[in-house]
Amino acid sequence: MKRFGWFAVVMWVIGAPALFAGLSDFDFTSEAKVQDRSVSNKSDRQIRDERWAYNVVVWNKSAKDYGKLEFRYIIFRKQAMAGSKSGGYKRVRSTGSVKASLELKSHDKFTFTTDAVDLKKSQLQGGWTYANGAPPRTYDGLEGIWIRVFDGDKQVGEFVSPQGLDQKERWDAPTE
Repeated sequence: MKRFGWFAVVMWVIGAPALFAGLSDFDFTSEAKVQDRSVSNKSDRQIRDERWAYNVVVWNKSAKDYGKLEFRYIIFRKQAMAGSKSGGYKRVRSTGSVKASLELKSHDKFTFTTDAVDLKKSQLQGGWTYANGAPPRTYDGLEGIWIRVFDGDKQVGEFVSPQGLDQKERWDAPTE
């Protein structure tokens, strides 16, 4: 009987973080929106420049009032390598932060827009091809956003979209 007691304690200690990992004082929604578009023509290609940002809504779903919170974020995007036969791309990170101007009271919401990031779409003009046979079109793309909420120096919340992005990336990796 004594062994079973220790086993239960060990299982509780191992399983407890998983049980509480989903608990948070905050609910988030994020939506990527184009802010600006322009098209330019070069001699061999057409380039569409777009500026994208995330609109984020944060709800304080707890009974606790928070002071002026800081929302630190990383936007992940892939930058296409024009002329790459393998369709290769480089992963780029853009960081930023937003401070709430007022307290976030119990069951209130706070809305903010991230800094915009640049995305390019490129297409070769008619009759042009890459000598190596690379595709004539390349697209940069958004991969997701990771937000951490701070009350002073203490982290009090976190949001990752899409789910699992935090398993592929590190928060403290270098930013380009």
